[in-house]
Amino acid sequence: MNTEFVLLVGLGVLLAAGLGYCAWRRSRLLQRWQQQERERDALKSQYDQLRKENFDLSQRLEQSQSQEKTYRAAYEDWKSRYALLEERHVQLKRETEERDVNDTAHVRESLKEHSKDAELERLRLRVTDLEGQLNQRPVTPSPESKIVADLKSVLDQHLAIISKIIGDEKMEQYTQGLPSDPIHLIKGMDERVCTTLRESGYRTFEQIANAPRKELRKWMTLFEDIDDKLIASWPYQAEAIINAFEMEKE
Repeated sequence: MNTEFVLLVGLGVLLAAGLGYCAWRRSRLLQRWQQQERERDALKSQYDQLRKENFDLSQRLEQSQSQEKTYRAAYEDWKSRYALLEERHVQLKRETEERDVNDTAHVRESLKEHSKDAELERLRLRVTDLEGQLNQRPVTPSPESKIVADLKSVLDQHLAIISKIIGDEKMEQYTQGLPSDPIHLIKGMDERVCTTLRESGYRTFEQIANAPRKELRKWMTLFEDIDDKLIASWPYQAEAIINAFEMEKE
């Protein structure tokens, strides 16, 4: 009897323990399930939020792409207009510069031609006057004749400079009436040298005889095929020819 009672009690304790464990286990499982449900709801809520944000971003992206197309079309239109305006601006600037250059060149050319003609006429008259004075000078050189010779040398240099500016053909028109000596009688002066010297204003023996050293150095550079010593003797040869002509007159 006692043994059966003990067994029943032990069996009851085991049954109670089993029921308690099952209740505890069920409670744990229920809590875990509820936790998972809450996590699932939270994840679903986040998913819905992300999906909504993704939809909003897609809408904004489409709007941005549409605006980009609009802006790009407007940019291309303004770019083409700017290119046309820039091309027109460059063309107008070039035409204005060309017109200004042409106008300036025309005015300068007119003033230059007027100045050249007046200067040449003045120099021609001055040279003619000096030629008359030189033809009247005595055989014995005087200080006055030296001054006249120096002035004539300066005028001859001016004529040479003006000849380079206006050209030999036009200069010949103004100087064709001036006296000219047969300077080819000087040794070393061929037709080429005589033509060059006449074009630069040295047309007479007297002009060559009074040529400054600077002019002689210039001739030495210009006529490289002629000996420098021979060129240096040209003034002396011209002076000797002048003296010979004067002796014949006497």
